[in-house]
Amino acid sequence: MSFRNPRIPTRFSLFVLLFTFPFLIRCLWAFVYCPVPYLYPDELLYPFAGKLYLQGLASGDFSVFKVSPAHPPLSKLITGIFVSLLGPLGTSDIMALRLQTSLFSALTCVVIFSIGSRMDKRVGLLSWALLSLDPLSIRYVVASLDVTSLFFASLSIWAFLRTRKNSNRNYLFSGLFLGLASLSKYLAFPIVLGAFTLVMIGERVRSRTFFSRISLVAAAAIVLLVLGNPLLWPPQLIGFSGYRVILGDTAGYSVVNPSGTGGLVLTALDWLEPALKTWNTRYSIFYLSMFAQGTLVYPLPIFQSSYLPWIFLALLPLLAWRKYELGGLRFISLLWFSTGFLMLWFPVKSQVEIYYLLWLQPPLAIFSATSMADLTVRKSG
Repeated sequence: MSFRNPRIPTRFSLFVLLFTFPFLIRCLWAFVYCPVPYLYPDELLYPFAGKLYLQGLASGDFSVFKVSPAHPPLSKLITGIFVSLLGPLGTSDIMALRLQTSLFSALTCVVIFSIGSRMDKRVGLLSWALLSLDPLSIRYVVASLDVTSLFFASLSIWAFLRTRKNSNRNYLFSGLFLGLASLSKYLAFPIVLGAFTLVMIGERVRSRTFFSRISLVAAAAIVLLVLGNPLLWPPQLIGFSGYRVILGDTAGYSVVNPSGTGGLVLTALDWLEPALKTWNTRYSIFYLSMFAQGTLVYPLPIFQSSYLPWIFLALLPLLAWRKYELGGLRFISLLWFSTGFLMLWFPVKSQVEIYYLLWLQPPLAIFSATSMADLTVRKSG
């Protein structure tokens, strides 16, 4: 008598297919057509930092984390592992990094398939196809920190949506995945936690339940983030203040005018400070114009790089015309997208680094797939 589950080979074959197609597309761009380096200085800095981190951990020298401290270390450590394994085979540091990012980007497509399949397999496949072929996701597959973090963030949302009514286990897993995402890029924490908050508010979860769930997710993520980032450890353990190192490496540029007022500009919001401080009308108008330019122009680059926002805009009036209610997975994906959009619009440097928009693509793919599937069903009915 055979005890083998006949569904296991089928699931494995499906996983191989769902992974291989986007992986090969991303490898084709990353290894054949993409200039070297494409993102400067990231593609040079992160492999170097990753190797240095591994050496420091092996020797107990935590001062190595002073190199590239503005972002957390997990993605760079993974890059260091890829470089260490592939370097002896003749693979350059940049190509090892690009293999890592192609791997994680393809795995994100598989996770998005799984999330979309909560509605039905057709939605899962359409979500996967839209993200797999998304030009922006392919072009910026070399953005290692964002790509790695986005994979773990997608896993966090996948675990969150799998939770049972009377079980907190998946909320714990969701928090741990969020911790891994935040260990790759801090941006993951506010985006994912903000999405969870909006989803539970939209579902009208009771206050006590809401606070217990969100606290469990946040606590698990924060504990893992602190344990995994030596720069967040007490100075007595590492021999220096990690917080000062992080703040000292914050990227930005100073704005100073003849009146002596100004400030450090990181995002569009930062233009407001010198505008309010200066008494010179000309400078005030200039600073306000820079703020307006940063906030109004922000959404436009994504339309130049991806078809997903165009599909999104085309679907909104159709859904309104057909009087569809926003509910279920479509509503969740819309809240996920909205949280990322607002975070990237004001507090983040997304006007400079276009690859930050990678964070918007998975929810856009799911929203588009669910909406297209519903519209097709209504039409055929």
